[in-house]
Amino acid sequence: MPNLNKRLNPTQFALFLKEHIGLFAGVPDSLLKPLNSALNELSKDNFYTTANEGEAIAFACAYHLATKNLGLVYMQNSGLGNAINPLLSLADKLVYKIPLVMIIGLRGGIDDEPQHRKQGLVTRRLLSACGIKHFILSKNFKTAKKQCLKAFEECLKDESIVAILVEKDSFAPFEKASLSECFFEKASVRECLFDKAGVSEKSPLNETVVLNEKILSFEKEGLKESCDINKTVLATKQKNFDEDQEALSFKNEQALSVNLENLNLKRERAIELILAHFKEAKFICSTGHIGRECYDLREKKKQGHSDDFLVVGSMGFASSIAFVLSQFTQKRIICLDGDGAFLMHLGAISNFKGANFIHIVLNNFAHESVGGQESCAKNVNFNALAKACGYELALSVSDEFSLKKALNELKGKEGLIFIEILVAKGARKDLGRPKDILALKEEFCKNLH
Repeated sequence: MPNLNKRLNPTQFALFLKEHIGLFAGVPDSLLKPLNSALNELSKDNFYTTANEGEAIAFACAYHLATKNLGLVYMQNSGLGNAINPLLSLADKLVYKIPLVMIIGLRGGIDDEPQHRKQGLVTRRLLSACGIKHFILSKNFKTAKKQCLKAFEECLKDESIVAILVEKDSFAPFEKASLSECFFEKASVRECLFDKAGVSEKSPLNETVVLNEKILSFEKEGLKESCDINKTVLATKQKNFDEDQEALSFKNEQALSVNLENLNLKRERAIELILAHFKEAKFICSTGHIGRECYDLREKKKQGHSDDFLVVGSMGFASSIAFVLSQFTQKRIICLDGDGAFLMHLGAISNFKGANFIHIVLNNFAHESVGGQESCAKNVNFNALAKACGYELALSVSDEFSLKKALNELKGKEGLIFIEILVAKGARKDLGRPKDILALKEEFCKNLH
């Protein structure tokens, strides 16, 4: 039996971490529950629950690019598989040399559930295979503090990744404040529910809820006439909403059926127009042809590369990097994404509500840079997805004239904006590849603020 008296105080340890770490992101784990609860209380503005562990790695990487400080990713060891791609193709020493800290709940063992046993047996071997230094966190605060301080120092000095492994019963329970103090400060329960759901006061969903509440109230008071009036209004609103959705769906299907056969706007031309329009912006470019075309266009026009961060690996996480960077600069942030990358980690966009950047998806319905096979984009209404996830404006264009018009309409507009650009397949055969990406990273970071 473990000695439950020898456990870390989660609040004390969270306060220590807060002195050295500026951003916390990850996916919750039961072994880390006390610590995460404390961090969430103490660092509400810098504590994120991400859609997956890979997105949390992207958050920590972006935070370091913006501040030169360490970000921390929390996860269960079963989430290590989700994190490996951005760890090895974005943060690793052989790519962008971005230091970060992981704190990992070490599930597994003979008394654990079946799905955790194998993961527990191989976690340390997986980390070693990835070249990631790791250690078991002591349950003694002074020792744990020394372990972490040494790790943080080496992490920054060597521009490396370190993993802190947390065993079962390492933390004492967190003494949680009352629910009203934690979650509903200066707001009613109903306001908080609407806010968490991403619903504005004037949205159809909110109006429907209000009308239903009125109907219930009138029914209780026996006010039949008022009740019937509100039922009529509700039925009309629902009919109008259904008709709008049907029209939107038809319009989208019609547009796709036309554009798929007649697309003539080249992706490189679209990127050229975007770069020319947003001369003062910072661009986060997805992996594949998008980043390479952006790089070549800058070379061709002798513009330098200080405004571009090329996400050469970690497919699907360019928008997550853009989201975090947008929190730390006054400059406009624009993410150039591909349809395959956008779909690969679609859950990531659920974190972006309230942000201020432009997310552009160049959609050619294909994984072009790796063979041209179809993506799943033809099955998805990208604009509807964006709106459902809190984007304030969502547009779709399919030709040069419409793109120029859309870009002009964005002048002076702030907030989270989504643009889908339907483009033809095809890329130049002489398309170059970025050289000395570490120098490109440093150039980008110097001019970020």
